Amino acid sequence: MPGRLAEQVGRSPRPAALSSASVARIVVIGAGFSGLATAIWLADFGHDVVVYEQLDRVGGRLRSLGPQNRPIKLAPDLITLPAVLRDLFGKTGRPLAKVVDLVPVEPAFRYRFGDGTQLDLPNAGRAGVTRALDSTFGDGAGAAWQEVIGYGAKVWSAVRPALLTATPTTRQRTQLRTSRQLRRALGLDETLRSFGERRLPGQLRAILEHRAAGADPRTAPAGVAAIAYVQQTFGRWQVAGGMSTLVQALHDRAVERRATITTGVAVSAVHITKGQATGVRLATGQDVGADIVISAVDAAHLIGDLLPPRALRLPDTTPSPGLFSLTLAVDPAVTSLPAHTVLLSPRPDDALDAIHRTGTLPAQPTIDIYTAPDGAALTVTALVPSHGDGVPGTVDWTAPGLSAEFADHLRNEMAAHGVAPRVIAETVHTPADAARQTNTVGGAAFGPATTGVRAVLARVNRTKVRGLFLVGSSAYPGPGVPLVGLSAAMVADLIGRA
Repeated sequence: MPGRLAEQVGRSPRPAALSSASVARIVVIGAGFSGLATAIWLADFGHDVVVYEQLDRVGGRLRSLGPQNRPIKLAPDLITLPAVLRDLFGKTGRPLAKVVDLVPVEPAFRYRFGDGTQLDLPNAGRAGVTRALDSTFGDGAGAAWQEVIGYGAKVWSAVRPALLTATPTTRQRTQLRTSRQLRRALGLDETLRSFGERRLPGQLRAILEHRAAGADPRTAPAGVAAIAYVQQTFGRWQVAGGMSTLVQALHDRAVERRATITTGVAVSAVHITKGQATGVRLATGQDVGADIVISAVDAAHLIGDLLPPRALRLPDTTPSPGLFSLTLAVDPAVTSLPAHTVLLSPRPDDALDAIHRTGTLPAQPTIDIYTAPDGAALTVTALVPSHGDGVPGTVDWTAPGLSAEFADHLRNEMAAHGVAPRVIAETVHTPADAARQTNTVGGAAFGPATTGVRAVLARVNRTKVRGLFLVGSSAYPGPGVPLVGLSAAMVADLIGRA
C-alpha cells in the first residue's frame, strides 16, 4: 500500500501481490468514492481504466442532488482520518492541500441530552476532552472516558498492522474464527453495550454508542470503540466548499490520470468465462471486454443482479439500517450550530428496537445535524429501518405521505431539543430513494450490519471469480470514507502496476 497511509496505520508498504508486466483493461462499476479512488490508483499504475456510472453524476453517497444554488446533500461535509485522502492525492499527483481545503472543526461534536444537558467536545485533544467531560458530568467522567479511548487505541493497534494494510489472508480469517486471543484483542468477543455498561455512566455510554457507525450497540462488537479513539486522536475535518468539492477533485484526478468516466450508463451484467471475469454488458446492449472487473456497487446487487446464477454465494448477513435525510436551506443569520450537533434519544433502546428489530419508525430517534461550511444548509439524518415492501423488519418508504410525516416528526423532535432553525426550503431523501439510485438493497446505509466475526468475514475484496474484485461499503474493511478508501488502495495493491 502506498507509503504515507502505510505509515499512518503502522506498516511499511508491501509488494503488490498480482503485479503484471502488461497493461490491464479494467472496468470499474460505479463512480462513488470507492470507484473513483480505485480508478485513480489503477490509472496512475498505468492501466487502461474505464468507469461506468448509472446516474448522471459521479460521487455516489457523497454527491449532491438538485440545483447548484440549493443542493440536496446526501452526506455530511466531514472527514475522519484524512491520511487516506492525503495518501491518495499525494501519491498520484498534486497533494490534497493543493486541491481540497480541509479545516479542523471546533467543537468536534455538540451533544444535547434529553434532560437539556449540552456538551461540546473539543477536536483532537485528550486534555480538552477530559476537562469538558469533568466540567459537564463531574470529576472522574473524563478519566472514565479516556480509559475507553485507551481500549480503542489497543484495538486500533491490533487491527492496523495486518488487517488495515491488506485484505486478510486465509490464515488470518481462520484465526479470526478460532483464536480467542485475537478476537479478544479486536474486541469481537463482547458487545459494545456490555463493554460500556462496565466502564461508563449512562450519558457517557450514550456518546460511545453514538459512535457505532449505524450498528446496534447491543450486538456490535466492543472493538467499535476504536472509532472513538480515531476521532479523538486524528481529529474531524470539514471539507471547505462542501463534499461536492471533494467529489469534483476525485473526478478531476481520475481524468488527469487518464481514466475514462462515463455517466448515465448502467452495467447490466458481468461476463464470466471459465471462472474468469471477461467484461461487462451495458444497459445499452454493448459488450465491453476487460481483463479485470471491479465492483464498487453493493455486493448483494452484484451477486443477485449482475453475475450469472451461482457465480458467487451471497453471504448470510443482515443489512444495516437506512438513513432518512432532511436537507434544510436555512437563514445562516438566524441559525448558529457547529459542524455536527447530536440530539441524543432519551429512550435509546426503544429507538434501537424500532430500527433494528421491529421495522417501525422510531418515536424518539437520535438525530444528527450537520451544518454546511457556509452555514446556509443543514443535513439532518436519523437511522431508520431500510426500505422494503412487506419484508419483515423494513418500512415501505414509498407509502403515500410517510416521508413527509416523518420529516415533520424530525423537525418537531429538533424543536423539543431547542433547535428550531429558520427554514427557507427542505428536501427529503429516504432509504427508498437510496435503493433506487444506488441499487443498494433496501437503501442500507452501511452495507452488511456489523454484528461480530461472521459480519467481518463476510466482507471481501478479492472474490473466487478470477479478476473480479470488490470495493466500497459492502466490501472489506467496511463503510465510511476512510475504510472505503482503504478498500480501493488494497485492491489496487492486489492488482499492481502495469
